[in-house]
Amino acid sequence: MHLAQIQPFRILTDFFNESRLFNEFLAFTHQNWLDAKRIRAVSHPRSVLFIPGFLASDLSLKPLANCLAAVGHKVSFGGIWCNADCPRATLERLEKVLRKLNAADGKVTIVGHSLGGIYARELAKRHPEMVERVFLLGSPLKDAWSNSSLAVKFLALGAVAVHGRRQGCSAFSLKLCGIEPEGKAPDVPETIIYSKTDGVVHWESCIERGPEVETIEVQSSHCGMACSTQVLKILLDRISEEPHRIAARIALVASNPAPVKRDRREVVPQLRVVARARVSAA
Repeated sequence: MHLAQIQPFRILTDFFNESRLFNEFLAFTHQNWLDAKRIRAVSHPRSVLFIPGFLASDLSLKPLANCLAAVGHKVSFGGIWCNADCPRATLERLEKVLRKLNAADGKVTIVGHSLGGIYARELAKRHPEMVERVFLLGSPLKDAWSNSSLAVKFLALGAVAVHGRRQGCSAFSLKLCGIEPEGKAPDVPETIIYSKTDGVVHWESCIERGPEVETIEVQSSHCGMACSTQVLKILLDRISEEPHRIAARIALVASNPAPVKRDRREVVPQLRVVARARVSAA
C-alpha cells in the first residue's frame, strides 16, 4: 500500500459516515420499544442463521435477531466471537451449523453483515438445497480489498499476522481464501441491502446481477445496518414471504438493470406498518 493511495478527504468522510452508529442504535431501540406491543407472531416461522461482519461477533446482530425471534422466527448463530479467522476455516464451521439447522428445521434463511454476507452467499452457492434465501447487508462482492476503507485493510493485515495461515491459504494474495465472491450469483433468492453513505465499503461493490437478485438501498452507516429499522423492516417483510411471492417479486426486480432506489416514504422506519401488513393470523 503506497502513501500516494491514501486519500485524507475520503478517510474523513468515511469516519463521519460511521460516527452515526450510536444515534442509529438509539433510534432502533426507541422505535422497537414503541412497536413491541403492536407486532404479532408470524404464521409461518422460518429458521434464520445470522453471520456477523469482519471482526464482529454474533452479539453485533442481536438487535435484528431478537426482533425476528419476537415475531416467532427461530434464530441461530454460528458461534463467532470475532470474525477474523481464515475464511476457509470459518466456512467449514458454518457449513456444519447449516447442516444441523437444515436437518432440524428444513431450509434455512441466512442473514450476513459485510463479510458475513459474503459467507452467506457462498453457503447458498455450495448448498442451495439447504438454503431458502440470503440477505447481504453491505457486503463487498467485487474486489473486497480495493473497495474497503483504509482502516479495514490495516485490520485485515493485522488479523492475518495474528492468526497466521493454514496450508494452502491465499490470505496474503489479498483475496478471500477459498471463496470466489465475484462469480455467478447463487441459485436462491438473494436480497442485497446497501447504503450510498457506507463508510467502510464502496457501495458499488455490493451490487451484483442475477435472475434471483434484488437490490435495496437504505439510509445507514455500514456498522449501523446491524441495528437499522429500515433493514429490520425489509427482513420482516421478506422472510415471511411464501415461495410464489418471492418468485414474483424477484422476477419483477430482476427485469430492472439498475439498483433499486426505494421511495423515501417506503423506507421510513415504521414497524407498525409491517405489523399490520404481516401476519394477522391471531
